[in-house]
Amino acid sequence: MAQRREAETFDLQFDTLTAPFAVTVGRYEDGRVGEIFVNSHKRDQMFDHLARDTAILMSFALQHGATMESLRAALTRDANGNPLGLAGAVLDAIGEAA
Repeated sequence: MAQRREAETFDLQFDTLTAPFAVTVGRYEDGRVGEIFVNSHKRDQMFDHLARDTAILMSFALQHGATMESLRAALTRDANGNPLGLAGAVLDAIGEAA
């Protein structure tokens, strides 16, 4: 990815028991998502560590050829198609914003 790139940041409420997560999405010049950063507003808590590590793994997958659609389809969902995990919630929010 280029040193300077388009990025957007938004808050995401995933679990009603925790504070919102801050999500930053970096894009390639053609508009594809190339990196994702996720942080809990409660820094250095377990959810914050899990969120950051999940974002790193999603970013690596995107940079090595996985598509947003394939990642979204692979993650656990309930009977109504809603994401059960943070990664699915983040990818859905990014997809809705696109």
